[in-house]
Amino acid sequence: MWIYILIFAIVAYLTYNDYQGHPLTKQGLAIVMTCLALFVGLSDMLGGYDRYIYGELFDDVADMVRAGDYNFEQSAVMQLYGLEKGYVYFNVLISFITRNRYIFILIMTLMIYFNIYHAIKNYTDNYSFAIIIFLGFWFFFTFTYLRQAMAATIAWYGIKYILDRKLWKFLAVMAVAYMFHNSAIVFVPFYFIPIIKFNRNTLIWILVSIFILGASGFPSLLFEAYASVTAEQARLTESMEDTGVRWAYLIESAVIMYFIFANYDKLFEDERQTLMTNMAIVFAALLVLFYRSENGGRLSWVFIIGLISTLSTIASQKKAMRNMLIILCFGLYIRIVMAWGVLLSPYKTFLTPGIRNNDYIEEYYEYDHNYDVDKFYR
Repeated sequence: MWIYILIFAIVAYLTYNDYQGHPLTKQGLAIVMTCLALFVGLSDMLGGYDRYIYGELFDDVADMVRAGDYNFEQSAVMQLYGLEKGYVYFNVLISFITRNRYIFILIMTLMIYFNIYHAIKNYTDNYSFAIIIFLGFWFFFTFTYLRQAMAATIAWYGIKYILDRKLWKFLAVMAVAYMFHNSAIVFVPFYFIPIIKFNRNTLIWILVSIFILGASGFPSLLFEAYASVTAEQARLTESMEDTGVRWAYLIESAVIMYFIFANYDKLFEDERQTLMTNMAIVFAALLVLFYRSENGGRLSWVFIIGLISTLSTIASQKKAMRNMLIILCFGLYIRIVMAWGVLLSPYKTFLTPGIRNNDYIEEYYEYDHNYDVDKFYR
C-alpha cells in the first residue's frame, strides 16, 4: 500500500514544485508517464481477473501461430471479441513478437500510456496537475480494463479533427477505437456538439433531464447496443442490472460540476479549452445517466481527457481550488487502494517467480500454473 502513497506523494511534490516556478517540462512528463507505464505494465496480473482473460486468449493465439495455424477466425479471441477485430488482430500481431502473456500486457500498457502522454501534452498546459487528476480518476483502471483504455486513448487522436472540423478523418480514428472496444462509439456524437460556451442554466436543466432518464433503465439498453454477444456481454449484462443508486457516481458528478460552474467564466479562453470543458461536462453527465448501473460509468472514460484538462486549468487559476482538487484526487486515489485490497497490494512484478500470498484472484482464475514457477517459460 505504501508504494501507492509514495507515487501520489512524488507527483504532488512535482505539482508543488510547479507552483514554485519550476513547471514540469514535456521531457519530464514523458519520464513520469513512462515510469507509471512500467509500474502498471510490469505488475504481476494485478487489478483483477480481466488480465487472466486477456492472457488466456493471447496464449491461444500465440500457440496457433507457433503451430502454423493461421485460421484466426476460429481462435478463442475471435469467438469472444468477434465484433472488435482490431483487438483480435492486435493479439495476432503481438503473437509474432512474443508468446508470453506478460510481455503482451506490457506492450499494450506502454501503448496506452503513450497515448495518454500524447493527449496530456497536447490538451493540457499544467502537466504535473494533469497527472494528479489522472491518478485520482483513472490510474487504477489502467491495470485491468486494457481494451477499453486502449479504445478511449485511441479515440483522443480524433480530438484534433473535431477542432479542425475534418469529419472523415475523425471517423477513421473512431473506427480504429471502436474495433478495440465498442464503447468508443459514444464519442462519435460529440463531433456534432457545437464548440461553444453553453448557458449555465441550460446545462443544469439538461443534467436534471439526464438524471430522470437515468432512472428509466435506459443505461441497460445502451450497454446492450455496444456489447458483443459473447461471454463478456453476459458478465456486463449481469453488472448493469439495477443495483440501486450509485451514490459515488452522483457525488463525483456533482463535485465536478461544482468546480466547473465555480470557474465557468474563465474556462472558454480559446476553442481548445472550450472543447475540453464541454468534454468534462459530458463526462459528468454520463455518470449521472448511469447512476443506477454498476459499471455504466465506464462509458464516460473516453471523455476523461476533457476532465483532466479542465480541472488542471482550474488548478492553475486559483490556489484554493488547487488545494481542494489535490485533496479530492488523493481521496479518490486512496479509496481505490483500500477498496481493491489484494487486487493491488502487495505490489509484485512479473520479473520474479512465484505468486503473492492470499491472492484469491490468481487461485480462482489462473489457467496455466507453469507461470507460477517460471514467468518466462513461454
